[in-house]
Amino acid sequence: MSKVSEYRQHAPECRSLANTARFSQHREMLLKMATAWETIANDCIKTAEGLERIAQLENAARKSRKLS
Repeated sequence: MSKVSEYRQHAPECRSLANTARFSQHREMLLKMATAWETIANDCIKTAEGLERIAQLENAARKSRKLS
């Protein structure tokens, strides 16, 4: 299982726990945690996409230098 999938699984778990929480502070904390897990997952995807784009640009630059 990828880290992104793992992070995404935590969000509904937190929401489920929030639905059964006795105290509003706990509910709020769990809902914030769910949002944080989703943010972390999305940030991982954006980082991976950015790194892939950098690798593509570096490869293109290397190929361009070889042709010169």
